Amino acid sequence: PSLDELRPVVDHLVATSRPDDDRAWSGSGVLASVGDRLVDAKGLEGALETLLEREQEHLRALYRATADAVMAVQSGRPEDAARACLNAFELEEAGDRPQRAEAWADAAVRSAIESSNDELRSLAFRRRGRARRACARYPEGERDYARAYEISSAVNDIQGAAEAAIGSGNLVEDEGRWAEAERWYRRALEVLSSGDTRTSEHWHAWLNLHVVQRSRGQLEESASALEQAEGIASDLGDEAAHMFIENAWGQWHLARSEYADAIDRLHRALGVAVGTRARITIRMNLAEALLRSGRRLDAVEEARRAERDAIVGRTFGQLPEVYRLLGRAASEAGNPDAFVLFERGLDLITDRGLPAIERVRTLEAYAGSERAAGEIESADQLMNEARRLYEELGVRSDDEHGGAERESRPDRQIDGVEDDD
Repeated sequence: PSLDELRPVVDHLVATSRPDDDRAWSGSGVLASVGDRLVDAKGLEGALETLLEREQEHLRALYRATADAVMAVQSGRPEDAARACLNAFELEEAGDRPQRAEAWADAAVRSAIESSNDELRSLAFRRRGRARRACARYPEGERDYARAYEISSAVNDIQGAAEAAIGSGNLVEDEGRWAEAERWYRRALEVLSSGDTRTSEHWHAWLNLHVVQRSRGQLEESASALEQAEGIASDLGDEAAHMFIENAWGQWHLARSEYADAIDRLHRALGVAVGTRARITIRMNLAEALLRSGRRLDAVEEARRAERDAIVGRTFGQLPEVYRLLGRAASEAGNPDAFVLFERGLDLITDRGLPAIERVRTLEAYAGSERAAGEIESADQLMNEARRLYEELGVRSDDEHGGAERESRPDRQIDGVEDDD
């Protein structure tokens, strides 16, 4: 059953599963997904104690944070209560539980507003904004980031104001509001220019500005912004920037239909990628470049590598994007059963409680595949459902929206740099 307490067990079964060799070498192997893999039931028996210990450790940390928060409230120390709630927020966010993370961030905000620490109040609003973005609750998240920006600006908290501006830009960018996103990124750069030293937020802001400009077709301007980001990161000696910069250049060349250069840059990005999520994101960008260049089989192979990384690394929320690309590739090959991959993506979104924007993107790709197959009525129904969800989310439903879908910009590094306090 789909129960939250069984999620670690199911995740273990999926992560340790293997492809069905008989199916892999048959025609149906092209349409295989995570649901078609073979699980190791005997291996689960031996892993139960480890899984239980891990969950107990997680729960123990949450209970400790709860006790710390309660004692702090009772002692009239709202600042300490907010920090305890933020610690719990980080635990749930790291566990890829955005709804739970939002609940803790909300508790942190409620305590922080009772304190006199403005930097902490801003941080709490930023974390709740980030959690709400992950849940695709855009209007609420936008208000949180705006409030954080106001608080940090009022007390000359440069890093906090810059992070809030970048977070606001990321959020409205998700909604396809490119002009507003650009204004927020430029505001971040303006705030940062008032400081005495350069920090990683400087290249973050320039990189985000590049994404917006490139997505709007302003390729010359976006190249200049990317050069700024690259130069600042180099001056800072920030090695963490390498994968983001190389990925961005790959995306830029892809926008110019310079496929060989795009593929070369994305291979470089993959070579310096750190972290499972970033590696999967870059692999999917590479698969996109290969698909657009006509190398369909190579694109499928790269997407399957991303699928394997997501399964082994237990980042199952990235699988719907994998199945969107595999579905498109199958559709381009004229496979009449390409719909199976889109349906699997939709099932995963439901089972995992993923943000509604993932369902929208999958419905759009599914509709394109159905239209290409001559299934016009089905395509129209899928697009109508996508438009309805767009309206519920307040997101623009034009062709521009998907432009930043595969940006390698993990939230915790770009709009969530942790404050030392």
